[in-house]
Amino acid sequence: MTTEPLASDIIGTFLQLPWHGSELVGFEIGHATSAQALVTFDIVFHAAGSPDEPTEVRFNEARGIYTDIDLLAKRLCSDHIASGYCQRASDSEEAFVRGLDERFDLYRGETMDGLFVFGIDLIHPAGEILVLARSFTLSTGSSMVADTA
Repeated sequence: MTTEPLASDIIGTFLQLPWHGSELVGFEIGHATSAQALVTFDIVFHAAGSPDEPTEVRFNEARGIYTDIDLLAKRLCSDHIASGYCQRASDSEEAFVRGLDERFDLYRGETMDGLFVFGIDLIHPAGEILVLARSFTLSTGSSMVADTA
């Protein structure tokens, strides 16, 4: 029997990652299954003991993604991240999240319950990325670093 991770575990684990000064070197949108979207970030975390290879941050059961990225500014700022944050989707005031919530009447049975907003702010003026998803996992190469799914 699998159990749902606690919201505090998902939020706490995400917030503890060394976002500031790390690098967003890529992201991808795909499908884990035919019914479940998957968003993946490739991040080079810069912290003591972190490998210099990208860590894959997978956002599981993604419902939406919002990007506002100036690619030239991102490159000029060496792909660096200013911060990362996470909160329950039901607590979010982000226009992107509110817009998705208003469209849920199109999809019977869909709610914000159990979803989180995962945000990455790049060094100004490079922009931001928001992902609305159920959980996230981390892995480097072939090894799993953390699993909140």
